[in-house]
Amino acid sequence: MKPSEQVAREILGQRFDELSSTVREMLGRARPATIRAAYKALRALKIGREKIVSRAELLTHDADALEANHGALLKLGLSGKKISTHAHLLGHNPDSIAQNYKALRKLGVKPNKIATLAQLLTLPPATLDARVEALESLKIRREKIAKRPELLARDPKTIRHNFAFLVDLGIRPEKIASKPALLGQNPNTLRQNGSLLRQLGLKMEKIASQPQLLSMAPETIWGNVVLLLNIGFTPEQIALQPQLLGKSPDSITSNYRNLRRFFPKGTILKHPALMGNSPKTIEASVQFLSDLGIDFEKNPALCATTPGRKRAKIAMLMREAGYCGMNKIDKKEMLEKALEFLRQRPYAFKTDDRKVRVRFRSAA
Repeated sequence: MKPSEQVAREILGQRFDELSSTVREMLGRARPATIRAAYKALRALKIGREKIVSRAELLTHDADALEANHGALLKLGLSGKKISTHAHLLGHNPDSIAQNYKALRKLGVKPNKIATLAQLLTLPPATLDARVEALESLKIRREKIAKRPELLARDPKTIRHNFAFLVDLGIRPEKIASKPALLGQNPNTLRQNGSLLRQLGLKMEKIASQPQLLSMAPETIWGNVVLLLNIGFTPEQIALQPQLLGKSPDSITSNYRNLRRFFPKGTILKHPALMGNSPKTIEASVQFLSDLGIDFEKNPALCATTPGRKRAKIAMLMREAGYCGMNKIDKKEMLEKALEFLRQRPYAFKTDDRKVRVRFRSAA
């Protein structure tokens, strides 16, 4: 037995036999003193014994180099715990790591993001550059890449495969580029969820309108379906309101309980879109409509939009009436006319502005 192998066995014990033949050969070629010094340095750097076993090739590195690399990584913002988790970084060329760090920062990736994706620092710089270019070729802007640097850890082939799959689902390339996180998903997850959503009756355009559903855990989607069915919604209604499947079960339950404060169950079941609004939006809309003198119970669909959007409709009518050139008395009179117009025609809150202008002019 070579002296170096004997030292390695003393350090690693029976775990030595679990090493690959390549690593055992590397240890066999190293000097015994190098192995001992490297082990001592790694333990001093808080690298756990199990991690050393899994990265036993580090025992062939010069102890001073390991310590220097550790210090360089700390300066780049990686915590000691993160370095311990990604101990293989200690064996990489520090110049390449520094070059990648600089490139990622230039791209706009924040230091804390880089620290959580330490594997990007070990890529050959040319590979990192090529992956950025591959994403840009899909019309993904650099600022989007900076916000989703995990995409750079994905094989470009996987990215392209996912892109093609999403396009086949009917999702526009611009939409994909605006939500690039989907490109980093496991291809099997995308396919399984796409199949599941179609089984639930969602048409392609509905899936395309809620692409985030493709990245959710299938059991979460199923759980939401069961929850909505138990409330009383039909499968057809659920398929027409796919945004509900993307909510947490707690949100669905909370929204339903809040709606029951204002509407009977039958009304909620006839207007499933209401389930997509937070209690805050519903309560504010109910109060706004009540203050205007509009019966919200007879106009439940109006509660699905925020008071801000309703105020925008009132402001639009005032602009149509030439509000800016009026004195205070005329402004007050015109505001009352606009409000009365909406009281008589509450559906106008949800009607296209162009059509509402025509009717408002006719009514005036």
